[in-house]
Amino acid sequence: MNKLTPLQRLGISHLLVNFRFHGNQWFESGSITFIYNEHAKTFEMWVRCYQREIELHFTLKECENIDCNFRYYCAYKPEDLMFTVEDDNEKVVES
Repeated sequence: MNKLTPLQRLGISHLLVNFRFHGNQWFESGSITFIYNEHAKTFEMWVRCYQREIELHFTLKECENIDCNFRYYCAYKPEDLMFTVEDDNEKVVES
């Protein structure tokens, strides 16, 4: 499997902008990891916010075909009114 596609990154940005728009303007950046749920046949996307000690949880369909070995960084760009989603440049070490 490969890293996230540009369209997947845009979709994730849209999810995060919606979260920010609904009363969470404090949210500006964080890290994103994915976990595959074998029983539900879905991917769980976890976003750890850097501004507050909370994690956001989103469920994505199995057809997204996401490689869970990569970690991503997201940052809000106010001039574009969107989040950028970039590779963290290191593989997640499996335990």
